[in-house]
Amino acid sequence: MKKVKYLFCLFCFGGFWGNGYPVIAQDLAALRWEKRLLLVHVGDTSSTQLVAQLADWAGAPAELEDRQIAVCQVQADWYRWGWDTAVAWRKRDRTLSLAYAPRADFEVVLIGLDAGVKLRQPELLDRESLLARIDGMPMRRAELRRRARER
Repeated sequence: MKKVKYLFCLFCFGGFWGNGYPVIAQDLAALRWEKRLLLVHVGDTSSTQLVAQLADWAGAPAELEDRQIAVCQVQADWYRWGWDTAVAWRKRDRTLSLAYAPRADFEVVLIGLDAGVKLRQPELLDRESLLARIDGMPMRRAELRRRARER
């Protein structure tokens, strides 16, 4: 089952490239346990919801970096990495797997370090709720305990 899930993720993100993220599918193993992924699906590249969502999250870059979060904005056959809405959209050469595909015109999907879907929400996800959700995850709690012991 783990192998199937892993291959599923390779298919899903195999087409993404740029900004230091994987260029080819086999490089995704590094991203899988390194970053939590926030997919922001939008129906329109000029979505006001997208702008509002990214502005809220961008207000706390240190907290998001501490929680190992990478953001990918997705619209139909286009994507872009990061928070910046001024960055040009890039053409995707693969479709998202059904596990990560949007179910609404606007949707936020949080994917954990293990590549599992941890949250799927069709409305804005405020920063405090996002941080609380991640801080409640078992891997995050273990990470915080490990840091406390190291001090």
